[in-house]
Amino acid sequence: MVSSSIAFSSSAAPSLSADKTRVVQARRDAEQAQNTADDLRRQADSADRTAQVSQENARALAERSNQLVANYVQSLRTAQNEPRAPSPSPVSRLYADPPTASLLLPPVVNAQGQATGQLVNLSA
Repeated sequence: MVSSSIAFSSSAAPSLSADKTRVVQARRDAEQAQNTADDLRRQADSADRTAQVSQENARALAERSNQLVANYVQSLRTAQNEPRAPSPSPVSRLYADPPTASLLLPPVVNAQGQATGQLVNLSA
């Protein structure tokens, strides 16, 4: 009987060693899976924060756009209701603002002797 218990112990030892190795490997796998899950949670949290910031920016831009459109429409309504002064004619503008000295200079002549300026008669 003693020999059978020794045989049992010696055959059980490799089996226990293999079981311990599997347990250690399973723990490593579980730890790696937990690390991966934690990393994915951090990435998801970061993406969620980025999405919230982007949504807030979109809301702010939409609000600003709506305000600009409302201001533009209001300015159009105000401009349509205001009386318009007639624009001065080119002749009245010419007499209101006398010509500058550059208009009183002789015309410029190119290499072929052709005048490249325009003669303006300011006498009335």
